[in-house]
Amino acid sequence: HHPDPYSLWMLTSFSLEHRCTCVQGSTYLRQTRSLLARLVDAEFFVTYFVVFPAQQTLTQTGFFGGSNALWDSAALKTQAFRDDVQTEDIEYSARLLLRRAGKIR
Repeated sequence: HHPDPYSLWMLTSFSLEHRCTCVQGSTYLRQTRSLLARLVDAEFFVTYFVVFPAQQTLTQTGFFGGSNALWDSAALKTQAFRDDVQTEDIEYSARLLLRRAGKIR
């Protein structure tokens, strides 16, 4: 991972402004010379800037997709991660939302 220099600052600012428990970042490819790289980059763009915002608008909640997120440490301490599931980070966010213990954007 090589995050942009200001990505942590942007996530923190957004989290504080919107009082979020978790803020989902985005992903993009820096090298898009090949057709495959361009297709993957386009898919990331549509997912993070079309699908997730539409889902957030329709459901009034966010979705933590398993990477590129900033979590409030107090929320992380409220429940244990499970080591018996492959996508424990996504499962963790679902349990947090079901308990109405946080806000994900």
